[in-house]
Amino acid sequence: MESSSINELNRSFALIPVTVIKGVGQKRAEDLLKLNIETVRDLLYHFPRLYLDRQNMSPMNRIKPDETVLIEGNVIKISESGMFPKIKINVEISDGKGRMLLVWFNQPYMKNQFALGQKILAFGKVVFFKNRLQLINPEIERPEKEDQFRRIVPIYPLTEGVSQRFLRNIITEALCDFPECMIDPVPEEIASRHGFPAYKESLEKIHFPSSIDETGKYRKRFVFEELFLFGLISAVRKKISQNENIKGLSIRGEIIRKFTEKMPFQLTDGQRQALREIYYDMENDGRMMRLLQGDVGCGKTLVAYIALLKAIENGRHGFFMTPTEVLAEQQYEQFREWSSMIDLPCYLYTAGLSAAAKREVEEAIRSGTPAIITGTVALLNQRIDAGNTGLLVIDEQHKFGVMQRARLVLRSSSNLLVMTATPIPRSLALTLYGDLDLSVIKDMPSGRKRISTRIITEDDLVKVYNEIRDATARGEKTFFVFPAISADEDSDIKAAIQGYRHLLKNIFPDRKVILLHGGMSSIEKREARQEFTCGKCEIMAATSIIEVGIDVRKATIIVIMNADRFGLTQIHQLRGRVGRSDIESRCYLVGSRKMTDEAKERLNAAVKCKSGFELAEEDLRIRGQGDIFGLRQHGFIKLKIADLQKDFNMLKTAREEAFLVAGKEAYKNLPAMLLVNEKLDYCFGTEGG
Repeated sequence: MESSSINELNRSFALIPVTVIKGVGQKRAEDLLKLNIETVRDLLYHFPRLYLDRQNMSPMNRIKPDETVLIEGNVIKISESGMFPKIKINVEISDGKGRMLLVWFNQPYMKNQFALGQKILAFGKVVFFKNRLQLINPEIERPEKEDQFRRIVPIYPLTEGVSQRFLRNIITEALCDFPECMIDPVPEEIASRHGFPAYKESLEKIHFPSSIDETGKYRKRFVFEELFLFGLISAVRKKISQNENIKGLSIRGEIIRKFTEKMPFQLTDGQRQALREIYYDMENDGRMMRLLQGDVGCGKTLVAYIALLKAIENGRHGFFMTPTEVLAEQQYEQFREWSSMIDLPCYLYTAGLSAAAKREVEEAIRSGTPAIITGTVALLNQRIDAGNTGLLVIDEQHKFGVMQRARLVLRSSSNLLVMTATPIPRSLALTLYGDLDLSVIKDMPSGRKRISTRIITEDDLVKVYNEIRDATARGEKTFFVFPAISADEDSDIKAAIQGYRHLLKNIFPDRKVILLHGGMSSIEKREARQEFTCGKCEIMAATSIIEVGIDVRKATIIVIMNADRFGLTQIHQLRGRVGRSDIESRCYLVGSRKMTDEAKERLNAAVKCKSGFELAEEDLRIRGQGDIFGLRQHGFIKLKIADLQKDFNMLKTAREEAFLVAGKEAYKNLPAMLLVNEKLDYCFGTEGG
């Protein structure tokens, strides 16, 4: 079949609304939309989460509680109890060897489904209640439909208004009605090389397998497809960036040399290696697309600053974009200090600036004099002339959407350097940042000591308070971190405002305590930060707003209240606010009075894992991958079937195949490219070509 015909079929498969299927009206379609099912393809790619074996009949005299069973018997008693609408229907059946009570709650119509002596099949989980075995809300069928009932049954993720039976019925309809649209997005050569079963067969059998044992090979086939498409998206995005007509920044001037000679510390081996990789990319034609990773406190910001100087040496601007004004101001202050050593102009551009201050920065950028500009998403403002940008650095990329990133990159001829606050698992890096080359800083600046981490209760805080008094007497500083700005009096959540008042009035009346949270004005936040960093303030009560960008060498103690309410990587990021000198530092995790088992496991992992790389993998194991792209902010939906931990080897294989395919001239004609271009168009406003 011609490529154009294949793409037309695949397009119809991907875009035919689910309402064309018998039994799916407007109301049903709205319910299905809650499961992200809009098209026939969405429906057929709504994979089972598990399978139940309904092939073997269980004698009623051998059934035990908590078993999931299929039984057959004759109706011997029908009764009801309760008042409408809370009616309970009881149907007792017998197979001659034993009896079973079938119970339905709030389904009065079920009474009319049965007659005494009628033979039925029932399937469900056995419970022991009021001294007898029961099936609660079981599935039932007549013996004449036994062939359809006695089989391997798929169990799907559900939502309100959508039942298992309804999903099974409409998926069966779709498989029967649209066979000609089932064109494999994986190239035949690749599918054959890996021994995958045929596409149509796989699509049918992953929903309705003949045996439990065979489900593995069909799952493997669709895991590969999903990861292959993710890899192809990354490969095409990378190909687009490499083909862009961007000249390399090959000039090696004196600015970097002057700065490195004057800076009061030495670069680590990891920082030097990262800079060599960045220089190589920037000096060659095409757009640099690189991810810089490293643990908290490893010196990523310094590497980014020196990379910005590379752009300055070549007569171009350097942009540094952060997700918050607090972080932008913190980085600006650091960059301004470094830039003053080499007489380099440095500007701040955020939404919080006055109109006059914004115009001053905009005019400075338009003047063409190379400068470093630090800011927030305000840098996306059309008044900012990004045409002379040599390097864009995005800090904490995960807090930006892919479209935000693309808007600034595509408006300029700049290189791109992305930084993450903490290391991310390798599997996430290959999917979330698959189009970026990777630089990793594995070592830390010399003289840093490990941070001691302990889990404590509120009763232990008295000892911690005494420890803080001793520390402040030595000139050291302390953070108290709270999960919320404010909270109700009867709430179990500790809040920054109430916590600040309690610390100031009841615990440290003789110490200077300051408050910092996101609800304060830009001026208030700046003053609080400066007072704590450079002034006489000894204790700060704050929210997680301090998790990045706060660098206070005298800070040696951090107390995280309701620590179980923070994510594992967030705890590690907060912990990184201390331990930035050769002084012993401590992190205290104060758990809530009632914690889930997962929360306890997360806090124990924070104590056990000292390395951010190790901790990132542990966080993925505990929480699962979830919506790794954060509510579609990166332009992709969450993975439907692949598990990034369990399927890591498959991820590597699928990615290698995808990059090989994208390197071929004919790749644009592949059925998979239809799906890939939809994603690229959504994220970048441009197709993959």
